[in-house]
Amino acid sequence: MARRGGTRRGRALTAAAAAAVTAVALAPAAATTTVSAALTATAGANTSSAAVGAPYSVTTVPLNDGSRAVVRWDPCQSSVTYRVNASLAAPTKAGRAKALADVRAAFAKARAASGVPFVYAGTTTQIPNGGNWSGTLDRAEIVVAWVSQKKAKTRSSLLLPGTRGWSAGTGGYSYKIWTDGYGQPAKAAIGRGFIVLDAGQNKSFKPGFGSGVTRGDLLLHEIGHVLGLGHVSHSDSIMFPTILPRTSSGYRSGDLAGLVRLGSARGCLNVPGWVWTQR
Repeated sequence: MARRGGTRRGRALTAAAAAAVTAVALAPAAATTTVSAALTATAGANTSSAAVGAPYSVTTVPLNDGSRAVVRWDPCQSSVTYRVNASLAAPTKAGRAKALADVRAAFAKARAASGVPFVYAGTTTQIPNGGNWSGTLDRAEIVVAWVSQKKAKTRSSLLLPGTRGWSAGTGGYSYKIWTDGYGQPAKAAIGRGFIVLDAGQNKSFKPGFGSGVTRGDLLLHEIGHVLGLGHVSHSDSIMFPTILPRTSSGYRSGDLAGLVRLGSARGCLNVPGWVWTQR
């Protein structure tokens, strides 16, 4: 989650919501555990729950051999697809086209920084929603949608409250822990993600990238969450929980260090095809 220009829009890491953990047997002598988490962002003032001085924040989970694994995508899969619902991103067709272009540009920047092979799969009318969001995404691993909490058909339970109403955006992911057979070491990988953005705050963010409080930085922040980054206390970082006015857009050194730890530089995870079956 992130906030805008001087005041944060979105929720701090301590407000992250974790869905119930469900163990599912998928094949003889093989099992997975699915966990979902959501993180928010705002436009404005800040309180961060990240460790003071940490350049980046990632999540680690305990495995059955006593070790811990960093929660991340498999950067060696052929693609990580995403779809976009920009119907509430702007009142005009041209404005919605620009919002879609910003999403695609932000994913391209995240791909360049992490090595995770994001690929645009088209538009959708879907709004990620509910506790089973990861099992209902529309033909993609990630769905990005602008939402309005004013109407039932356009709201999402995944958009978290902010300090003044709703967060500007919430990004989250679902990861699975699996074993290749009983008694085998467990492994973990993210396989689904979402971003929901509050359409009621569209005017708080300047379209595009560049100087000021931009939609581009908001998108980079939420994609950072989808990749596995948490909030940090460094106000110069994109993963600071507030989207602040800047002279230029883009991930900063701490963000980039975190994306390197989550990306292709850390090697393949070799996730079996049966771990994530729905698409």
